[in-house]
Amino acid sequence: MGGRRQRACTCVSVGICALGALVLAQTSLAQSAQPCTPDPLSYMEATRLLEYIPSALYAAAHGAKVGVDSWDPGASYPHDLFYFFVLYGAGPNSGADGGLLGYFAVNKVTGTIFELSVPPGEVVTGTELAKVQKILRKLNCVDEATLRKYQSADPNPRD
Repeated sequence: MGGRRQRACTCVSVGICALGALVLAQTSLAQSAQPCTPDPLSYMEATRLLEYIPSALYAAAHGAKVGVDSWDPGASYPHDLFYFFVLYGAGPNSGADGGLLGYFAVNKVTGTIFELSVPPGEVVTGTELAKVQKILRKLNCVDEATLRKYQSADPNPRD
């Protein structure tokens, strides 16, 4: 009968589905356009990524309102390649630290997140985070070669 086959979208969150829809729309447009060149993540995209790190998801699931603010760790840090943030969760269960979740650096090209609360800065991983990173990388034309090029970028201070 020539009907269209529909695909179900099981969403972990509305944000992931919205980003996925945006990638699909971008992909359709890009197929008719010129080759895709990598673009850095916007400040807003970087802040959205932080909402999907495991500590933020945990805090939100336990009633905290997760907040993200810019953080300036100093001139010796590589601001050209990273956005720097402080993340907190304010709510009924906030501890003596005021709900501080940590200090983070987001690579502007790859979307890789480093926790800077404990030097030297560990890469933050998580299932939900990986899904959003994949979507944003596709949206910003970050391919495997670009990931390899920037995988060794270090958010710690330059000497």
